[in-house]
Amino acid sequence: MSSTLRSFLSWPAGASLLYLVSAACLLGGSAIVLAPGSGDEGRIAERIALLATVEIYVAAIAALAALVCHWKPGNGDAVALLVLMALFLPGMNAGLSTIAAQHPVTALLLGFAGLALAAGYAELVQQRVTGRWGWQLLAPLLVMQAWHALSPGLLGLVYANDTSPAALLGAWLPGWWLVVASGVALVLCAGRASPSTGIFSTSLPAVATNGLRWMLAAAAVTAGGLHQWLLTYSLNLGLSGWDLMALMVVVLLLVDVLLRRWRLDAPGLLAIVEGLAGLVAVGVTRLGAFAADATSPLGIICYPPLVMALGGLGLLGLAWRFRDRGSVVSALIWLLGALFVWGTTAEHAQSNLQLVAGAVFILLCAVIAFAPHHRWLWVALLVVLCGGTAHPEWGPALIAS
Repeated sequence: MSSTLRSFLSWPAGASLLYLVSAACLLGGSAIVLAPGSGDEGRIAERIALLATVEIYVAAIAALAALVCHWKPGNGDAVALLVLMALFLPGMNAGLSTIAAQHPVTALLLGFAGLALAAGYAELVQQRVTGRWGWQLLAPLLVMQAWHALSPGLLGLVYANDTSPAALLGAWLPGWWLVVASGVALVLCAGRASPSTGIFSTSLPAVATNGLRWMLAAAAVTAGGLHQWLLTYSLNLGLSGWDLMALMVVVLLLVDVLLRRWRLDAPGLLAIVEGLAGLVAVGVTRLGAFAADATSPLGIICYPPLVMALGGLGLLGLAWRFRDRGSVVSALIWLLGALFVWGTTAEHAQSNLQLVAGAVFILLCAVIAFAPHHRWLWVALLVVLCGGTAHPEWGPALIAS
């Protein structure tokens, strides 16, 4: 082995870059060879070959991670392999939607097979690479993976009898509730975990630390959300990407908790990012870039104003848990934004400016009552009062408040 190659492999990220290059080459080569034939709806074999290629690659990743840790326990080269697994496990089910419409039973059987293999990979990784993860972390991930694996086949069975978006959406929504509930369970589990002083423990190799497990879980949740978005597009559920805002909020809260646990949250930076995310959510909702109906019992989980309100409550919970005043401000942006756009539909933009004005006035009065020595709060209240008197909607709301 040449000295240049040896020095490259001795670099901490050297082997990881080679793994990423190999993954890119495999996906690119498979697409070049198999994608042209898979575009023909009558050629199912090419689509199944694509799925088999990804499945074999995931098996190779799991085996290689176990092998490098067998040669050297706690080998850091396994970190990149585990990241690839976290991305590929939900993604290997994405191709099932390409055959679900024509062959739903085949897609469902392949989904069961993929789920069984994923469970086997998880057991192998726990035994040979990382150690036990714990049921609090594994159970929500297993629920998510089960829906990712089985949803294409189940929706394909519905599609065989009724191709209307309403019927398909009614079959997809219960599974989406499970995915969101599992994500919330992960956030709660992360919030109750014991404090950590860093991402990786100095007494354990990186591949065996609890921090890496949570990083992999966050990556798997994100990849699963992308798979569900592709599923709504390929089977024409009548939804847009913004109808999946609930999972975006879950990922935002999960990252917030993990950064605080790892002492990586720059003072005030998280609150600024989350506040800006709330403003973006308000803008998206005002534009009507969603299709969810607030009157649907199951579909309300996709209604952006409700998701914003729940996200604001989640941020308030984090503010109380970590004693962070900045999160209180970002939570108020989410809650007031939800109040402002409540009732908005894809066809009609609703602005509840009077309710927001009244809520701001009452909020300022309550804060002043508990902190009368902060003079800037009195100034803010006077600005609201003076500005409101000149506005045709704010003025009546302030008088009512």
